[in-house]
Amino acid sequence: MEKPYVAEIRKRIGSDYLMVPGGRAILENGEGKVLLILRSDFHIWALPGGSPNIRESAEDAIVREVREETGLILTEYEAIGFTSHADLEVVTYPNGDQVHGFALVLYAAKWQGELRVESTEILSAEFFDPEHLPEILPNERRTVEKYLEFKRTGKFQVY
Repeated sequence: MEKPYVAEIRKRIGSDYLMVPGGRAILENGEGKVLLILRSDFHIWALPGGSPNIRESAEDAIVREVREETGLILTEYEAIGFTSHADLEVVTYPNGDQVHGFALVLYAAKWQGELRVESTEILSAEFFDPEHLPEILPNERRTVEKYLEFKRTGKFQVY
């Protein structure tokens, strides 16, 4: 496995503004609920996902991050959107790191494995009704809204 790219860059630039490619996943169970993870850094719910390691595609990074964060292995998925709008995607982490995310959004209704949390980055993982979400990061809430729009229209979402 290649080195984590963002960690390597952060060693050089500290917490300064960094534009980061990556992605997030919408996993929908048979009841129409979406999977959220409770992050240990923000102590707030979010979608599984993250940024690629060196020489890793955004798609492969999302699949890897879902596996690392939830124990689930995506077997079928499709790209349903892309987000990069600064008003939503510029985030300052609790440690002071500033990130402007550019995220591919994958949708999956099929996976293998059992839901489990084994990462120190994740406190919990649960499925929620997308119309009645718990407290969630604003950019992630927008992703769920755009997922619902994709379901209504079938059109790739850019936001």
